[in-house]
Amino acid sequence: MGGSYTADEQTATKLAGLIADSPGKITAGVVAAQSTTTATTTAVVTHGLGSTPDFCIAQSSKGGATAPSWAANATTLTITVTSATGFTMSYIAGYTA
Repeated sequence: MGGSYTADEQTATKLAGLIADSPGKITAGVVAAQSTTTATTTAVVTHGLGSTPDFCIAQSSKGGATAPSWAANATTLTITVTSATGFTMSYIAGYTA
């Protein structure tokens, strides 16, 4: 990859190519989630895949947060974290079939 891609973007692209059969079957992004409590914080993303994802790799920007859990349908991806307020979530999601 040439241009101004960061090492992380290059690595993510290589990983995505190994996971999904075509670019239309995978999506990635960063979403901000805000909460005033540290109970449960949810971020909802319109993924645009046209089918329900069967995998999601997610990482919270807050070190003290629990591991993210996720749920999806044909249009949205919902990522949930507990014990964190005001964080960003990086994700890669897609489907293999």
